[in-house]
Amino acid sequence: MAGTEPLDPGQGGLPPDPDEFAVPGAEREFGEPDPAGEFSPPSGTDYPPPPPEREFTPPGAGGESPPDAGRRKRRLRMALYAAAAVLLLNTYAGRQAPVIPSEVPSVTARPGGESSPAPSAAPAAPSDAPSPTPSATPEPTPEPTPAEPGCELVFFDFSSAYYGRLQMICPERIEAVRAELWESNLDTLEWSCDLTPQEIAAGVWELPEFDASETYFNHLASYRADDSEPALELRVTLAVSGGEELTYTARPSYEQGWSVRYWPEDFKPLWDGQEYYPGCFAVASYEAHDAPPAMAMGGREDAQAQGGIWVSLEIDGVSVSARTARIVTREEPYESASGGGVFYYTTVVIPRPAEAPLSGTAHFTVYQRLEGYDTVWTSERELQYGP
Repeated sequence: MAGTEPLDPGQGGLPPDPDEFAVPGAEREFGEPDPAGEFSPPSGTDYPPPPPEREFTPPGAGGESPPDAGRRKRRLRMALYAAAAVLLLNTYAGRQAPVIPSEVPSVTARPGGESSPAPSAAPAAPSDAPSPTPSATPEPTPEPTPAEPGCELVFFDFSSAYYGRLQMICPERIEAVRAELWESNLDTLEWSCDLTPQEIAAGVWELPEFDASETYFNHLASYRADDSEPALELRVTLAVSGGEELTYTARPSYEQGWSVRYWPEDFKPLWDGQEYYPGCFAVASYEAHDAPPAMAMGGREDAQAQGGIWVSLEIDGVSVSARTARIVTREEPYESASGGGVFYYTTVVIPRPAEAPLSGTAHFTVYQRLEGYDTVWTSERELQYGP
């Protein structure tokens, strides 16, 4: 402060702080203290009053007590008043304890001396939170491979009868088809057929029934010479667009044979032991070597699911119920040069219904699950019956 000499430390005092020891104005909380009673000891004490020269040391005059003792008392009173005010506020506020934040944001200095709370780190994800599942990339759908033209063959026989079927693939690209039956042992052509454009476009074509007995008699000398039988083979040639030629060959699969018949009411057997059932229709198997063939009345679904031979019958367009049908199996011993054995037979016997006419047309449909192919072959036979 201008005009003030520094205080000698030996005088026991410190330079006064103008703000610290400023005398409060009249509008402050406390008025000017009475010098007579402010620093006088209470009456009745055992302490003698201090010498007047030591009771109060003016600022700058030195002394033993620090110059801010009175200010400290005022500060103490102010602190007590503030604590009382906080206590009253807590009481009226329901005595709730003050909430102390568990975390204090850090302060980051800004340019120019300003400070701001530092950005807090992002909260960590819970440990049990499921991790995101990456979406699978869909596989591209491959373009369908265009089918190539071709042919699938079915070829089988029972006894001397041969049957076959051609299943064309991409018939729109097939220009010509030729089917041939060859005797493979003699390498002779026994039968041939060129399909019409309409038959090719239909996609499915069946060979007409072929009886190999004609082939046998045509080459009788050769078969007798080595005691052999006809060995037929189906050969199919396709001419497709682009000038390509395809050839297919199939040997026959032997399947169980059968025949249809009717015995009139007055039928007389022609030999001893002949099988006959007067007034009945029948589908009778050819001989089998291992066991009686599986046969019954039913439809295509039965043959597909259970295999064997299944029969349905219509008389003049009216279906005959399977309830009256019966299955008859029998055995016949036989003798041969190589020994003997037993032939097995099965017959589906269907009595003529009472309401059916004594003569008319019987239409048989036979569904047969082929042993050599995974397919059901359907055959139809018509029989004129009467007395």
